[in-house]
Amino acid sequence: MTKRAVLLGFLGVVIICSFTYFNNYVLHQHNFIASLFPISIYGSLILCVLLLNPLLFKLSKRYAFSRKELIVIITIEEIDKYAIWGCRIFIIFSLLFIVQMTLSGLDWQLSVLYTIITMAIYLVMSRLFVETGLYYILPYLFSSSIIWGMLGTKALGPRPILIMCMFTLIFTIDKGEAFMPYIVNSLKMLDFQKIKLGKPAIIFAVVVLVALAISIPVSIYLNYDHGADKGDNWFRMGPPIPFNNALYAKQRLERQGILEESEKLSGWNRFKEIKINKGLLIAFLIGLGLVLSFNALRLRYPGFPIHPVMFVIWWSWGNRMNYFSFLLGFLIKAAVMKYGGIKLFQKLKPFMIGMIAGEITAKFIPIITGTLYYYITGDILHNQ
Repeated sequence: MTKRAVLLGFLGVVIICSFTYFNNYVLHQHNFIASLFPISIYGSLILCVLLLNPLLFKLSKRYAFSRKELIVIITIEEIDKYAIWGCRIFIIFSLLFIVQMTLSGLDWQLSVLYTIITMAIYLVMSRLFVETGLYYILPYLFSSSIIWGMLGTKALGPRPILIMCMFTLIFTIDKGEAFMPYIVNSLKMLDFQKIKLGKPAIIFAVVVLVALAISIPVSIYLNYDHGADKGDNWFRMGPPIPFNNALYAKQRLERQGILEESEKLSGWNRFKEIKINKGLLIAFLIGLGLVLSFNALRLRYPGFPIHPVMFVIWWSWGNRMNYFSFLLGFLIKAAVMKYGGIKLFQKLKPFMIGMIAGEITAKFIPIITGTLYYYITGDILHNQ
């Protein structure tokens, strides 16, 4: 029964997905919802962690979070020795990154701010990956844009905008393929299974080194031999972004007659000329209000169905592509549990596992077909 269920699910999804993947993505043009809210959600998390509790403590100790409450909120546990060393290495490389940005021509204050915001984005992404099971999170949220919106065009000037956008283009333009969330998820799986990190860490390090040894020369060869992947939007749209933004900022400051004044600003003097973007501020306040309101509703009403994490992920390419599948899966699971109970749920589990395996296999079919087509004809199989 179990083998047959897995096989049926596997073959069914392979057949269905083979047609859909050859036809690109059926729902590719469908949009979900767009807003600036994720900026406010990430920002509110930073404020709560870094500012809110210390400020409340200074205002009045009775308003601040107690130690027990903080343990519940951030789940403080005994820290392993390897985590301490990992933190030390992380701090060292973060400082080197700040130095690199500063040597590129950016004020150290902006370098520190950029690094902190980037770390917060990836930290929240990793936490979401582990806690929600979302395997592809691609928020359209960029450190350079946040700093630009927080400080304003005059406070920054064209050159810092260009430098920050260049770093964004290199390090954070496509966060859906970021390494950190997958590694954190793997660590969480090891933690669930009560497996010590030693041996898996060695295996992981070997795998990464082998992967880099293969992928770097292959990527360089393919890009020089065939050119950039024109089918990827970031390859086409990404490179002009820093220069277009810097040119826009320069022209705007020239029209306002304050370009020379802006270019003379440096260091802490930039923060004296702050002019926050109104749209970003409104989005931040609305998002903060939504997060706090829905958190309060979940605390007040235990059965409240909407989690505030929704506001973090709703403006995400991966979410727009997969939201219907997640909703369908949720409805199937809810119906099975309601009308069939745990017994039917356990019986259907092998079938669903087969469906997952079938979809993964179906994705390899275009890869194999395209590879064979290239070696036979010498041409690349393009999407129509």
